[in-house]
Amino acid sequence: MHFKSYPFFNGHQGAIYTLHQMENTTSFLSGGSDGWLVKWSLDNPALGINLATIPGQILSICYIPGVNICVVGDLNGVVYWLDLYNPKIIPKAFAHHKKGVFSILYLGDHLFTAGGDGVFTKWSVHQQTPLESIRISIKAIRSVAYNKEKDEFALGCSDGAIYFLDRTSFMLTSGWSACHLPSVFSLVFHTDNERIISGGRDALLKVWHRKNGELIHVVPAHRFTINHLRLNANGKLLFTASRDKSIRIWDALNFKLLLSINGTKNEGHQNSVNRLLWFDSQQSLISASDDRQIGHWKMI
Repeated sequence: MHFKSYPFFNGHQGAIYTLHQMENTTSFLSGGSDGWLVKWSLDNPALGINLATIPGQILSICYIPGVNICVVGDLNGVVYWLDLYNPKIIPKAFAHHKKGVFSILYLGDHLFTAGGDGVFTKWSVHQQTPLESIRISIKAIRSVAYNKEKDEFALGCSDGAIYFLDRTSFMLTSGWSACHLPSVFSLVFHTDNERIISGGRDALLKVWHRKNGELIHVVPAHRFTINHLRLNANGKLLFTASRDKSIRIWDALNFKLLLSINGTKNEGHQNSVNRLLWFDSQQSLISASDDRQIGHWKMI
């Protein structure tokens, strides 16, 4: 397996915390500490378009196709609804979460936000208003994963636990304590729907059996916090991003390390890698970092 480095995407004036792929295109959005919402294309890395600037640091982004709306969450817990036909004007902003908005998901007619206040909220996309909220933890919800087959969310929190919430009833169904110490930073359901993969501030990669909570694998995957996990489309590869400046690629069947992309003086990221995207049709891996750059690697 070999990944070739392509020209990086440069232009942000601060750390980049989040990425979001625009469905069925080679375009994606980025946001970070400079408050800029920037649109990029894999085909032209030199041309980034600053769509909007918000007053706070951007932690999460969700693009809603069809209506051309982008929802942005910031460090202060504010949820912004941006009309990308006129993105310079902020039509709606809700100081909803008392702390940062770490995750935003769009499903059907609803949007879901996870906050640093431990609150998980369902929003109406049509009305662009919150519908109901549930407190998951007294600490932050750092990550959210959705399992379509079971119609449930998994929520990773800074209390070290993973909680499960039924989307229809919007009620907690179960929870596993002490999964990571001290915090669960990222979650993803495996494509087989039988396993859930977690990454923590403890730098451990863990694989769990969803049905009974059995811990299947524990991998000391990085030297510092695992910030983000991403699977490729067929579920055979797992990508991990870490505060140790590296990106690592794993066999998602046996969780053996296949490749490590390390930050060095001449290549890779020079600071924490915060977020990943995978473009399956282009076989391209995109990474966002504290070094103000967005990396691009292609599997060849």
